[in-house]
Amino acid sequence: MRRRLSKLINDPGHWRARANEMRAVAGQVTDPKVKAGTLGAADAYDKLAQLQEARAAVSGGRHPTSENST
Repeated sequence: MRRRLSKLINDPGHWRARANEMRAVAGQVTDPKVKAGTLGAADAYDKLAQLQEARAAVSGGRHPTSENST
């Protein structure tokens, strides 16, 4: 379970998919405050994806602590 969660957390594609889901939800929302919050969450997911891509680039495509996970 922990290994699967670690793999998901470190996958930029996972975060990009979540961002896309949040943008789809924001497209259906009419309340401006809710829409802004939902789009803010989407932006945060995109930042997580960028972070994971940068970490993968530094570690040669592998998460730096992947060998230590159980």
